[in-house]
Amino acid sequence: MENTDKIFTLKLTEIDVDGGSVPVTWCLSPEWLDNHDISQYWVLFSTCQPQPGGENAEWRGCCKLSEMMAYVTFFRPGINRIFATITPNHDRITHWMSRDNGQWVSSVISFPTRWTEPEKIDTWNYRLFSGGAECDDIQIDLPKDCFAKEPLEIEKVWVNWLWRNKAVDQCEFRRRRMFAYSIQPILFLVLFLSRIIAALACLSIGCKGIGWAPIFKPLYYSTTDIVTEISGSYFTIKKLPNIGRFMFVPMVPLALIGAAFGLIANFNPILTALCFAVFIPVLCVIGLAFSFVFFIGNFIKFEKIFDYLFDRIGDYTESRSEAKEQALNEWNCQQRELMMCSNAKVIRKLSDLPKSKRTIKLRFYGLKSLVCRPFAK
Repeated sequence: MENTDKIFTLKLTEIDVDGGSVPVTWCLSPEWLDNHDISQYWVLFSTCQPQPGGENAEWRGCCKLSEMMAYVTFFRPGINRIFATITPNHDRITHWMSRDNGQWVSSVISFPTRWTEPEKIDTWNYRLFSGGAECDDIQIDLPKDCFAKEPLEIEKVWVNWLWRNKAVDQCEFRRRRMFAYSIQPILFLVLFLSRIIAALACLSIGCKGIGWAPIFKPLYYSTTDIVTEISGSYFTIKKLPNIGRFMFVPMVPLALIGAAFGLIANFNPILTALCFAVFIPVLCVIGLAFSFVFFIGNFIKFEKIFDYLFDRIGDYTESRSEAKEQALNEWNCQQRELMMCSNAKVIRKLSDLPKSKRTIKLRFYGLKSLVCRPFAK
């Protein structure tokens, strides 16, 4: 996307890509830097394949414009594009990163179909990035070796059993696998027994259409599938009134007897006395504790101690404010020179950034790109 008035330019730091996460940098025009506060701006990223179905493997991210470097992730081998734009609008950022059931809320990729626009078939449109001065994109070719090898199908099903979406990279899969082989078997046993009890309860009242798949294939079906297809009972007598027709269901008389015993137990004087014996002493202890604290506070005069400490802190911060402001101005000038597109220095790796920009966040994502390859979608 050529634009002579471009104010934002995206740069790829690595020529030979060997992973599914790649660092990118950017630069800005001097005129734009002179008239804008970069601390108020954010960079929105997106990666996808420019072809039908590419929206199913789209990655999105955002970071502050002043960070000068970010890592973007890909989910498919082959030709991909990195899109980026800058914005000061926080509502746009929130909407941009919003998900619903694992899918992006805002749909920004559109592909013409053979029926709607036959003359534009096999073309595509990315509506968010219109090619304006504040947008840029880069094309990149990713080999298959950049992505992680898929685990065995049975292990993948077991590890992702309690999750709505499958793991996106190796690190997330490892975290889920630790849970899957430690706590998950206990939850699986409890849930499996509850499914058997629910199915037998439905069977005991003669339900029609009980779903047995959640019991015989517990990893592939949910508990609600037991009752999804239920329609009536074999024990109901349709000739009786609406309430009376259910009296012949075997569990109904037992339920009525249990409810009667429950009402009797609620009026048990022994249980009532036991509740008062436990809760009243606890409330008394809490009240005495608060009274003791306020009583001691009247003698120690906490207010005078706090006033003295706040005065000393105020004097210390005021003495350092001028030096801090001067250092900040110098740093802003250096940062401006580094972020200008006319700057001769090229940032290709983390060590090329100023020390204050080599944040823990960037170091973490750099390490993650080496040990956590994404799974191809």
